[in-house]
Amino acid sequence: SHLDDVVELLRLADLDRIEVEDDDIVEWQGGGPEDWPGLSELQEP
Repeated sequence: SHLDDVVELLRLADLDRIEVEDDDIVEWQGGGPEDWPGLSELQEP
């Protein structure tokens, strides 16, 4: 059905988006938290 097609497209788009985010995370793994501006401030309550 058309609805099934739309759901499949959204699912595939979601996977693509998640893969892009994973790539961004991998790029950041070269340094520690001290190298990430604002990260320690964000983690504090």
